[in-house]
Amino acid sequence: METKEKKLIIRPMTIDDVDAVDELAFAALPDPWPKYTYAQELKNEFAYLFVLTYADVILGFSHFWITFDSATIVKFAVHPAAQGKGLGSLLMAHLIERVSMLEEVRAITLEVRTSNDKAMHLYLKYGFNVVTKKRKYYEDGEDAYYMIKVLKE
Repeated sequence: METKEKKLIIRPMTIDDVDAVDELAFAALPDPWPKYTYAQELKNEFAYLFVLTYADVILGFSHFWITFDSATIVKFAVHPAAQGKGLGSLLMAHLIERVSMLEEVRAITLEVRTSNDKAMHLYLKYGFNVVTKKRKYYEDGEDAYYMIKVLKE
C-alpha cells in the first residue's frame, strides 16, 4: 500500500489548482474573484501565484503582482479550517523571501479590510505599517488600510 508523504509544500499555482483555489477563496474571503480570474492571472507576466498544500490539499494561497519597484499583495488566504496553525505565517514568510530576491523590488504593499484583525496582526508581525485608510475601498463600503513593508531604502 502506497502512502502519500504528508508535509507542507509551497509551490507555484497551476491551472489544475484553479477549482481548489476558487473554493478556498469562497470559504476564506469576503470578496472572492470569479473563478476564471485565477486562470487569467496565471497568464499575467506580472502575477505570481503560490499554493500551500498538505498531502496535496490546498490550504492556502498567495497572489502578488510585481510592477516597477514594488510588489502588491492581491489575494492572500488560508482556509478557515486551517487558520490559527501558523500557515499564514509560513505563506507570508515565503512571499517576503521570494519578493526580497528580486533586486528591483523596494517595497511590498497591500490593502486590508479595517475589520480583518487576524490579517492585520499577521501583516504587522511581518513589518508592514499602515500608511493611510482608504475610505469605502471595498464594494460593500468597508474601508481598507493601505499598508507597506519597505524592503530596501
